[in-house]
Amino acid sequence: KNPGAAQNFLKPDGSAYQAGEVFVQPRLAQVLRRVAAAGIDLFYRGEIATEIARDSKRNNGFVRKADLSNYHVIPGVIVITNYRGFQIAAAGGHAWGDTLVEMLNLLEHFPMNAEKPDAERVEIMARVIAQAVEDRPQEIGTLKPKKNGYSLATLSSRQFADNRAALIKRMMETSQLPAESNAQPEEHDTTHLSV
Repeated sequence: KNPGAAQNFLKPDGSAYQAGEVFVQPRLAQVLRRVAAAGIDLFYRGEIATEIARDSKRNNGFVRKADLSNYHVIPGVIVITNYRGFQIAAAGGHAWGDTLVEMLNLLEHFPMNAEKPDAERVEIMARVIAQAVEDRPQEIGTLKPKKNGYSLATLSSRQFADNRAALIKRMMETSQLPAESNAQPEEHDTTHLSV
């Protein structure tokens, strides 16, 4: 639908790249070289900002040159973890890298090597993601602090992941316990209301 996106992200014949194929972005490399040579103002206030704003307007976007010129970088940190032999670096802080690190640290406690995920692997992934999002110190989509969130340093700690993984394992074990044989079937009527 967007010729620029197609030119940047699809093969010349219009087909998508497949896993394992080399994907190169020469136009992005050219922009980065220009910024490296001329300085960051070229991107936020100069010719590249003008090009971005023009393209955004042409494609019914919302980014204007004033948005770029008023942008200020929020300093952040890089968080690093090792996951199954790979060193992973991510933007921490507001960019959710600490949450990614927590997820990877949690996943190391579980067998995840199945080529085709089974129900147990899907449950593990769902629980790990839910736990990591719950642990975040900010509300989703905002920087508003949560009452029950943990510090970013805690999220990326191996000891914290060890404790959280043990909690997830206990939750998975108890969710698979068979129901008591003398349990009565539940009525289909509403018996309570939570607000």
